[in-house]
Amino acid sequence: VAASEVSLASSGGGFLLAYDSTSSTSDVKAQRFTGAGNLTGSALTIAGGTGAQDRPSVGASGNQYLVAWDRAATGTDISDRTVSTTGEAVTSPGGTTIRAIREHNSDRIDLTKPAKAKR
Repeated sequence: VAASEVSLASSGGGFLLAYDSTSSTSDVKAQRFTGAGNLTGSALTIAGGTGAQDRPSVGASGNQYLVAWDRAATGTDISDRTVSTTGEAVTSPGGTTIRAIREHNSDRIDLTKPAKAKR
């Protein structure tokens, strides 16, 4: 797998590795692993489509993982998607978007104007 950035989180019984796939398009994908480090299931497409989806970050809580990433297709938005520890997507493919803006070459998140969640 060709990836430029990866993030790993443990749910206690397994792991989720999120990465930005650079093989053909810049999509965010994820792969589950058992607690012993063995692959389980197939790779999940967390975010894809037009424009770059990159710089994933993953965290775990209970029986879910939260994967967040940058959406260059919409400027500098940050999106997230929840995935269960069994590999089922809990939220829609577009995830939830937090509007972020770039100002004077520095990033800041504008929480006063959050983007609407896609459902």
